[in-house]
Order: sequence, then structure tokens, then C-alpha cells
Amino acid sequence: MAAEQGNADAQFNLGLMYAKGEGVYPHYAEAVKWVCKATEQDDAEAQFHLGNMYVCGDDPARNAKAYMWFSLAAAQGDEQAKAALGKIESEMTLDQIAKAQKRAVAWKPKAN
Repeated sequence: MAAEQGNADAQFNLGLMYAKGEGVYPHYAEAVKWVCKATEQDDAEAQFHLGNMYVCGDDPARNAKAYMWFSLAAAQGDEQAKAALGKIESEMTLDQIAKAQKRAVAWKPKAN
């Protein structure tokens, strides 16, 4: 209920439950949906985990999307996100990095 009412922590936790299949059937789309809702509220932990979801996905733009979310979480001081940025940069071109950085700068959390 808290997730439905917009609580970012509850949304993030529900997303992780769907990702891991804890208490619910595993469902990747539902996991992404709920973690995204938490990222929209500028939750750094959710941003980091969404980046990880993209890294593990099969989207051709997964590294650029992951880089954007890692950048946002790192800007809030998330140390795991800072480390992840260093790792993912080696798999990206300078152009891809520049575009991902531009998307991160342009991103704004949604109003609650």
C-alpha cells in the first residue's frame, strides 16, 4: 500500500522483491516499474539499482542508460555508483559517455 501511495522506500523495496522473487513471482518488468518510481523521487539507492538492472539487461543502449543512472546516484554520494561508473566507462565510447552525461544533467525528478 505504501508503494501505491508514493513512498519511495516502499516502491524501491517492492521492485527488489519482484527482481528477486521474494514473496512474489519474479517479474522483471514489475521490478523495473517500481524501481523507476523510486528513481523519479531522486532516490540514489534506486538509481544505482536501476543502473544495475540496465547493465544486466539486453537493451542495446544498456550501458548508456546504466551510466546515466550511476551518474545520478554518484552525484548524491553513492559510493557503489561511483565504482560502477569506472567499470562501465571501459565498455563505452567517448561519444556514448558524453551522451549519457548529457541525459543525466537534463534529468529532473518528478514532483510528488
